[in-house]
Amino acid sequence: MQTNEVPVEKKSRHKSKELLSNANRGRQTIRIPVNESTHVSMLSDAVAFRTKLDELMNLYPELFPECIIREGYHLKELKSSRRLKGFSYYTIRTPDRRVTYTVQPCYVLPYLIGFTQEVAEALELMMYGVPSHKITQMYGRNDTYWDNLFNSLGRFSVVGTLVKSPQQLPEDYCADEKITWWNGQKISVCMVAAKNCLFCCEATLSGCAAGLQRAYGVFKQEASRLKKSFAPMSINIDGWRATRLAFKNLFASTMLVLCFLHGFIKIRKVAQKEPHVETLYDYIWQAYHAENAEDFQQGIKDLQAWMKTVQLKESTQKNVQKLIDKSTEYQQAYQRTQAHRTSNTVDRPMRVLDRFLFNKQYFHGHFKNAQLKTRAFANCFNFMPLSKRCLKYKQKPELYCRAAQFNQKVYRQNWLENLIVAASLNGYRDYAP
Repeated sequence: MQTNEVPVEKKSRHKSKELLSNANRGRQTIRIPVNESTHVSMLSDAVAFRTKLDELMNLYPELFPECIIREGYHLKELKSSRRLKGFSYYTIRTPDRRVTYTVQPCYVLPYLIGFTQEVAEALELMMYGVPSHKITQMYGRNDTYWDNLFNSLGRFSVVGTLVKSPQQLPEDYCADEKITWWNGQKISVCMVAAKNCLFCCEATLSGCAAGLQRAYGVFKQEASRLKKSFAPMSINIDGWRATRLAFKNLFASTMLVLCFLHGFIKIRKVAQKEPHVETLYDYIWQAYHAENAEDFQQGIKDLQAWMKTVQLKESTQKNVQKLIDKSTEYQQAYQRTQAHRTSNTVDRPMRVLDRFLFNKQYFHGHFKNAQLKTRAFANCFNFMPLSKRCLKYKQKPELYCRAAQFNQKVYRQNWLENLIVAASLNGYRDYAP
């Protein structure tokens, strides 16, 4: 039987495979650290607005486009928001009238979808795994609003939001991939960390070298906006061949340090019931704590000699021999004392991400949302306040989050306002439309 019905093409969730580093939305919005009363007084008079904006420009030049600081600006017009009733803001433009920027205060959310104080606590709970329907019961609105609000924080540049000066970029990093699930399919989340902060958290469909290179390439792109010739001195990685190839293609001159901890963990998994397990651990860590490459190699030789004097399981002998065979690669870390010899720096945020994804039941829907969610997680991880128990051991407890300790300053005491200000221009300060 013939039919005149036209077949409808099924929507593909695989359609958006490109990473989101080139999205332009929000990159022409300057976000300033002022409260509501100050902002209202600024809007009352154009002279008062210009005076306050010039003051903020002198205090926080990193929040403004380089062309505005270098060439100045003209006030364009005062606009009223149709989304937030009663809220108004100024737009400014460059002297050549080619680029227009929006100036918005930090007490409103990006894209004018609400007020910061009303959602800061809810977003903090979402980072701890509270589901969206429970957030809706507690704070109103609907589940879609809260999911989209959290994901919108992923539009910010992770590196540009955290780092405000090229001189602040670390030279030594740790990198690893978190294997997770999207619509029942295994995917990888590529993570780069240094100085207790996340610099990359990108989801990629492919775990091959090309897929990992595209994901880690976002980290390179964002860092290169701050420092054009950016190349880390060292990156600690595991023994995965695809990871090594990806970083070699991205940073040819960077020293790749093999993680010693991964080698030890493989031994620990099979050697726990060995009668000489404590002595085995002592030999391994004695070699690790050697002060120079020669002592490290001697420690490996001592371990090899001891192995011949005891009877161990075949699986234990196999994994210990793997560690011994890779001693030359582990020894490279002594070429640079600041290099990370273990992956602890990236393993800690990876454990937090693991709990976050488990509570969210992993990724569903469009892959673009998975990409946004991982990037939003990185920004929130850097800017969310630490616990009071943790802060009491810090020299400066007023620096209440990882980003504040990294930059040694805060813009606002409210963590979400601090994040929004740091994400002025979405973290892409040199962006030219």
